[in-house]
Amino acid sequence: MRVAPVEHAIDIASPVEGERLLLSAGERVLRLERLRFASGRTRTFERSVLPLHRLLGVRIGQARHLTLSEIAKQSGLELGRATERLSIVRPPPAIARRLAASPRQKLLRIDRITTTVDDLPIEWRIVYAMEISS
Repeated sequence: MRVAPVEHAIDIASPVEGERLLLSAGERVLRLERLRFASGRTRTFERSVLPLHRLLGVRIGQARHLTLSEIAKQSGLELGRATERLSIVRPPPAIARRLAASPRQKLLRIDRITTTVDDLPIEWRIVYAMEISS
């Protein structure tokens, strides 16, 4: 699968991001948006949120091209476990447009928190996935 960065930004964590990533009010995060392609078609949209203070040694401009494993390695972090919640949903209009999907089409939504071995959340990722056929 080919990955294409869409956007990246540094901002103050929203209340929900702070809750999911165990951050204090006012802490900054890196937000990454990417599309993944297979067989020449857009298959997934993903939005990742990472606590900026845990990304020591990572060049932010390059992070949008890196996997979470690569980001962790550059930060000197060891990844622990990931917890996912799966659901079938209709995508928000902006996501449907990015995926060239009908707003009525149902997509797989993956809500994942990945932690370090010290059980600190390092990434909150939401993925919307189109049907992938073999």
